[in-house]
Amino acid sequence: GGNDRYDVIAEFANQTAGVLLLTATPEQLGVDSHFARLRLLDPERFDTLNHFLEEEANYAGTAQVAEALMQDDMLDEAQHEAIAGLLGHPVEDTPDARYRAISELLDRHGTGRILFRNTREAIQGFQGRDCLPAPLIAPANWPVTGNLRQQMWPEEEQLDGEWMENDPRVPWLLNMLKTELKHQKVLLIARSGPVIESLELALRVHGGIRTAMFHEAMSLLERDQAAAYFADDTYGAQILLCSEIGSEGRNFQFSSNLVLFDMPSNPDVLEQRIGRLDRIGQQNRIQIHVPYLMQTAQERMFRWYNEALDIFGHISPTAQVLQENHLPDLKAALLTNIESEDDHNRFDAFLAQVNDERLELETELQSGRDRLLEFNSCRPTVANRIVRAMQEQDANNTLPDFMLRFLSSTNIEHDEQHDGSLIIHPSAEMLVDGLDLPEDGMTVTFHREQALTREDTEYLTVEHPLMGRIFEMVRTQSFGNANVCVLRSSVIPAGKILLEAWFRVEVIAPKILNLAASLPQQLVRVLMSETGQDLSARINSAMLQPQVHALDMNNARQVVKLRRDVIEQRYKQAEEIARSQIKGFAETAQKRYGDHLQQELDRLIYLKEHNPSVRDDEIERLTNQRAQGLELLEQLSLVPDSIRILVVMK
Repeated sequence: GGNDRYDVIAEFANQTAGVLLLTATPEQLGVDSHFARLRLLDPERFDTLNHFLEEEANYAGTAQVAEALMQDDMLDEAQHEAIAGLLGHPVEDTPDARYRAISELLDRHGTGRILFRNTREAIQGFQGRDCLPAPLIAPANWPVTGNLRQQMWPEEEQLDGEWMENDPRVPWLLNMLKTELKHQKVLLIARSGPVIESLELALRVHGGIRTAMFHEAMSLLERDQAAAYFADDTYGAQILLCSEIGSEGRNFQFSSNLVLFDMPSNPDVLEQRIGRLDRIGQQNRIQIHVPYLMQTAQERMFRWYNEALDIFGHISPTAQVLQENHLPDLKAALLTNIESEDDHNRFDAFLAQVNDERLELETELQSGRDRLLEFNSCRPTVANRIVRAMQEQDANNTLPDFMLRFLSSTNIEHDEQHDGSLIIHPSAEMLVDGLDLPEDGMTVTFHREQALTREDTEYLTVEHPLMGRIFEMVRTQSFGNANVCVLRSSVIPAGKILLEAWFRVEVIAPKILNLAASLPQQLVRVLMSETGQDLSARINSAMLQPQVHALDMNNARQVVKLRRDVIEQRYKQAEEIARSQIKGFAETAQKRYGDHLQQELDRLIYLKEHNPSVRDDEIERLTNQRAQGLELLEQLSLVPDSIRILVVMK
């Protein structure tokens, strides 16, 4: 209460069937704010802060037991007793038994059913950071008095760009781009849009550097074009210059060189800058270039970030808290021109003190990590199974061939690039509507690693919205659902035909029930000979495909015209064969669906005795869902999907 924005969101959440809260910093504003956000998810479950804190304290014992189960060491007698006390039964010291015990603890862990958290400690794939400071001699007229903005960022008050004539960071940057970084993609970030514009003009016009620019005054389309120009390996920009606001939400993992032309006053903002490059998909260590003017507030700010907070070396979860705790002393140090040895010693001692506090805080955070919650957020056995499935799918990806054939068949313009990506453009000759392709086109790739490093490139999988629209169009429209082809065979007499028909098994039901997942199969294939034999079990599609060849349109039409009667007869026969299988599909689906939801119901009923997060309405809702699903699965329907006529030739 007391916060109008929070009250509005709480009212909205209360009227919404499902709420997902996504945050990168769940406890940044304190445990009370964390609790307030959890109340948005379930106000009945999280009723009072004191109750929440009491439960969290009680989970400490559970977390210790979970930690013991996650280790490879043998469990001692005390640990066995603690586990048995929490679970109500002894646990064997085997990998499978440990895993089942952890899963059981997760079910009883208070927020583990609705709260998931992944941290860098639990995720691999980050390459690390290197700080490359560039101390520069300050010009004689550099301000060493006045407020912090005047001392740290005086260029922001000179909108005409005159500041560049005496600022040593400009020639330093130009020299770096022509020497050490000549063949590198470089991201530069500064606080101000006008500073970026002045700097970009100087580099492009006077330095001959290929540049791109991001700032808040640019439209979304202009920013997309700048990002694409920067991403182009052959003719693209060497450097992308971004303002603080203009670069928000953009990631450039294909670059590993970051230039901090200035330093922000907030460590979280600094971390956001580094995070433009330091993320999953980055292939190299981040090189953070930090130019600063010696014996000025810039040098003291650099030392604060580097020596006290260590923010250039790794992500620092304690940085914001430490800066807030020491803000008065930090401001005084930044605004005071340090000249005497005593001043230097005091500043050194201040940095060392904060560094010690940081190390202590980080140790506390590490020891206080909720390993049980982390394990629930990414269960290794389940995660590894998903990863293997994704890798197998990537290795046997038929989507590129399908997409190229679809684009060619529908007269959609597409250009294959040297890196394997595709640029797709709508055209006036397109044979299909409803794909919602952008007017200026879109760049797509079928390669996961490429998509991770190129934010301007869409990663096409079967789950991508574009593929969803294509599949829906193919499924519901007549496009591509009939084919006449040649089958080369020495076994079947020449001139005979085979009919291959596909039917979809559908169930009309709310998506939330996910009944299709319980069907034993969603497609039925029937292969009929000309004489009416069902060859489906003897000859599968994989056996046919190598012997199938295209037939030109005129001959295909002649085949259909001359053999129409037999085609219609065999199709009706195929439909009857497919329809005869529906009852068996329904029975199998009902058993799968009923058993699965009954197991979940039994689990919830059991858990309700141990975990206050399980509510009566959950059990009631699942019971109703099971009954509704079983009833709907009795009403499966068969829908024609596609037909192929195969003309046999020697």
